[in-house]
Amino acid sequence: MDIWYKSNENNNNNLVRHFNLSASKAIQLDSNFTFEPSVLIKNTMSSPTQVDVMAKVSFKHFLWAGISYRYQDAMVGLLGFNLKNMFLGYSYDVTMSEIATYSSGSHELVFGLMLGNKQVKPLADSDHDGVADSIDHC
Repeated sequence: MDIWYKSNENNNNNLVRHFNLSASKAIQLDSNFTFEPSVLIKNTMSSPTQVDVMAKVSFKHFLWAGISYRYQDAMVGLLGFNLKNMFLGYSYDVTMSEIATYSSGSHELVFGLMLGNKQVKPLADSDHDGVADSIDHC
């Protein structure tokens, strides 16, 4: 395998401005489960725009799992958990682009802090049937 590096004529390494736009919406399915679809659009002046579409399900705002698709590039599986204002996650990218010839995928671990994040309280479910009181008719 050959690796090539090409620099510009005056041998300067220039930083490239990155633009990211993301949107997500948490939808409470019942007192235990939350569904969160999201989209991330990434662009730089030196590469084509990338679009990631993700769907994540969380259980009691603690455990979560999801799947993501990066347009013409990769499928991603996600697992993780939240603990107070922290989270730990794992993902595995299955490469689907031309680079798949050289890569069988990649693993990622992420640790994060949710600063200023208000703790989401589970919806009340007084009869413990998995349906929130606000939409439970029995």
